[in-house]
Amino acid sequence: MKIINYLMATLSLATMLACSNHSEIQSPIPTLTNSTNTGCKTSPTLARANNLSGGEGKEYLALKALGEGKMTLEHHNATLACDALIKTQMNTDGSNTIILVEQSTEDTNCTCKYDIQYTISNLVPNKYHVILKKQEINRNGNPLSDATVYKDFYFKYSTALSSVINLK
Repeated sequence: MKIINYLMATLSLATMLACSNHSEIQSPIPTLTNSTNTGCKTSPTLARANNLSGGEGKEYLALKALGEGKMTLEHHNATLACDALIKTQMNTDGSNTIILVEQSTEDTNCTCKYDIQYTISNLVPNKYHVILKKQEINRNGNPLSDATVYKDFYFKYSTALSSVINLK
């Protein structure tokens, strides 16, 4: 009799769990699929005499949908050390917050402008929060400092996405 009661209880529990309305559909997690940079695109400027407001091009972000859940995020005119080693890390906090960390070396006496392009995939029509951080690394790629927030913004992904965000 105990075996029959145990089997009935197990069957009842399995039926309740199978009919549960607790199945959540999660959005895909955004993924960094590519990162490239132009290298120094302007003449190097000595750090001691550096005056970046000299009309060398404003720093901005350009966002553009590529379709199929992909977009490019271009960081134009980023001021970095000459011959910088540039790495990028991307993390997510849930499915709607993208944390991009631009890591670069700062071990030279000069700076120049770079364009850095990211391709992000697994996007769905939704509102996203992007936190762009900067972090100094050494030539081996190891962090020398904590990452600090450089820009924090929101965008709505759609196949028509085309937006510019001024940084300075």
